[in-house]
Amino acid sequence: MALSLPLSKFMMTVSQFLMALGWFMEGNIIQKFRRFLNNKPALVLCSVFVLHLIGLLYTSDFHYGLNDLRIKVPLLVLPIMFSSTDPLSAVRFRQVLLVFIFGVFASTMVSMYHYFGFSGIKINDIRDISRIISHIRLGLMVCFSIFILAYFITVNFPKVLNFRKVAYILLLLWFLIFLVILESATGIIICFTVSIIIIVRQTLKQGNRLLRYAYGFLLLAVLLSSTVYLYSVIKDYYKVIPVDLKHLETVSPRGSRYAHDTLNTMTENGNRIFIYLSYEELKKEWQKRSNVDFEGTDGKGDFLKFTLIRFLTSKGYRKDADGVAQLSAEEVKAVESGISNVKYINSFPITARFYEILWEFDSYVHGGNPSGHSATQRLEYWKAAIGIIKKHPVIGIGTGDVNTAFKDRYAEMHSPLYLNWQLRAHNQFLSIAVAFGICGLFVFLFSLYYPFVAKKFKPGFLYTVFFHHCIHVYAQ
Repeated sequence: MALSLPLSKFMMTVSQFLMALGWFMEGNIIQKFRRFLNNKPALVLCSVFVLHLIGLLYTSDFHYGLNDLRIKVPLLVLPIMFSSTDPLSAVRFRQVLLVFIFGVFASTMVSMYHYFGFSGIKINDIRDISRIISHIRLGLMVCFSIFILAYFITVNFPKVLNFRKVAYILLLLWFLIFLVILESATGIIICFTVSIIIIVRQTLKQGNRLLRYAYGFLLLAVLLSSTVYLYSVIKDYYKVIPVDLKHLETVSPRGSRYAHDTLNTMTENGNRIFIYLSYEELKKEWQKRSNVDFEGTDGKGDFLKFTLIRFLTSKGYRKDADGVAQLSAEEVKAVESGISNVKYINSFPITARFYEILWEFDSYVHGGNPSGHSATQRLEYWKAAIGIIKKHPVIGIGTGDVNTAFKDRYAEMHSPLYLNWQLRAHNQFLSIAVAFGICGLFVFLFSLYYPFVAKKFKPGFLYTVFFHHCIHVYAQ
């Protein structure tokens, strides 16, 4: 199962079936259930499945509810199996973690196979190199692997520098590099956040005053450098190159009239997007440079003409025939694939991703359609979810009516999202509150935090890291 997490959904199912089969074949079923019933954390974890079971009592779409319950079966089966059998030895547990890391590494290698084009599949969005599982899940697993390796390096082998430790260090560095290649904003943010939490944790645990000061200085340095970096990116994004809007030229060098929308203040790299526009020249010149229809869509499914306009603006070119003529062959291909800003090509990948996120929010504020934009379309999902919760605050709408409720809510709020992007909350906390109300959300939160209570708020390093990963996953 550990190997299948980053590699195969099918084998995830098979592995759980084999584990359940082994659990039954081992015998002592009654004794095992007694052990399970005496394990409070396991019982609390199973309460989430029971919550979905109760939700069937007041749902109208029973078919959808049963299907959702089937998907949630591991929330019941795995706690029962793990709590009722003898725990793994420290050596075996470490082996399971290493197998998981190997699976994640193999998944990153498959992604790089697609990245370099060996598969023959055209990649328009760098995040599409993750073909086995979603790029968000792969990024999270890479992030978790980083902390497991850090644990192995610092805890299991604190002093001896041997081949195994060197291998762990190299793997950790590769995973960090891969997060950057994948442009996984979620993975990077989680990696940063959990690192801060771990540093704070180590600072508070240290009895040595000198080490405590060292950890405190490291924390301060990380926070300060990150703040400066983000500030510089945001400042650079929102810079505006001054232009005299009262004296704009009305005719292009080739004789076409320019269109100027001086009320729209959106920019690309400081240049106003909606001035010096000649659609006629753009279309004519573009069709000379490319076989992709000017009125069609780019590789990411966005309107190509708007991608072209944004790209020309980011270069500081006017949106006319001369502007298109100045593009290199590589830049034409970039526009065809859906790249809308030259900085997405030339900048550090993380900086480019932050620019993209800032653009999404800027466009959303100016009335742009958030469809297909991972950051801003979530705002629409959350608006819809909150609206449903307000109507059914106590016990929610039940296990099976979630899809119907979201569909109705999107219609009520006249959401600009295209129908294929009108999805559920993409936030487990909101999803639980939609289905089971505030009461269900309380049960869910209790199931997350109870292990801390059971361990008297002293969980180990790995569980702390895993817990914070879970919180971030549920919030996505």
